[in-house]
Amino acid sequence: MSDEWEYNFCAAYVVEPGIGVPNEELSGKVSGAVIEISDIPLDVLNRLFIKPRDSYPIGFLFKAEHYGDDVKQHNPIRELMQDIAGKDKEKKAESSLQLAIRLASVTRSISGVGLLVFLLGRKDKDSRLVIWKFPQEETIQARSGESKIIIQRIEDAFSTESTYVKAAILEDDDPKNKFWTGRLEDRQSKDRAREVADYWIDGFLDSRPEITGPYGTKLLCKAIRKAIQKSDDPDHIVQLVSSLISLRELDGRIMSFREFLDQTLPGDAGKIAIDSFEYPNLLDESFRVSMEHIGKVAGSRKLTLASGVIVIGPLSGFDDVITIEQLDHEGKKRITIEGKIIKQTVLAGK
Repeated sequence: MSDEWEYNFCAAYVVEPGIGVPNEELSGKVSGAVIEISDIPLDVLNRLFIKPRDSYPIGFLFKAEHYGDDVKQHNPIRELMQDIAGKDKEKKAESSLQLAIRLASVTRSISGVGLLVFLLGRKDKDSRLVIWKFPQEETIQARSGESKIIIQRIEDAFSTESTYVKAAILEDDDPKNKFWTGRLEDRQSKDRAREVADYWIDGFLDSRPEITGPYGTKLLCKAIRKAIQKSDDPDHIVQLVSSLISLRELDGRIMSFREFLDQTLPGDAGKIAIDSFEYPNLLDESFRVSMEHIGKVAGSRKLTLASGVIVIGPLSGFDDVITIEQLDHEGKKRITIEGKIIKQTVLAGK
């Protein structure tokens, strides 16, 4: 078995914003072509191409539809991806161009001109197709000619942390029959989550988000943890902590993020958690709660008193051994810990 990916197709297109432009004029918003493998900047793209599939945080699933009486499921964008992964050179070129035109059709002026790059590789029986969108002015620059596009690296500008703004990966050992799911990374989604979801996932890829159990559980725990850190209301903090604890009892349950937050955090505490959610466009997507991953994100609970005393313990069972009593209306509390002391340690001061 080979450890190296063998590249056998690459195409790149400069894509101008074309939303609202008549279909017959959209081709004028795209310039580019298939690129010879020997001409592509592999020092740039190879490092991006070999990134593990799991490092792309959001899964997506192509929407399925039926044509007439055909019982087979179809998706026109998926079928264009399959053509790129196939053997017909003309279909590869035409399909990549059609995808570039589709991107132009959903791109707003605010997004500016971008560089869309396709790279297909094979390793043994596996096929991998990665699609990137680069801002034209950064790292990679493109010059379009009459029949080809030349991509070159701008010296000393490359960094995997600052180049592409979007990337999608499809990988399968049988692209003729599969390629129904993929994963993507979107480095703009934190700023304009709903707009980006409509533009990249739904508009360009004709798909919907697919959230894995571990990733969904991680997102939810992170949102509640962030809400706890942001809140200065003791009652809200108690509600948020209780919500996190209740998540442990739902292992294997399928639900949406919003459904869980609405059920366990009514009122202002829930609003804080929703505002703390990293990808608001995914709030109504469903995932399977994975208890295995809860402890990795929210494994312990910490109480810090005004005196500087700190109480910390595992989130699971915390309330079984630690009791908190309200003493007055100014926030003073009595904390009681029940259990056997098995170790005491003196720590150095800061």
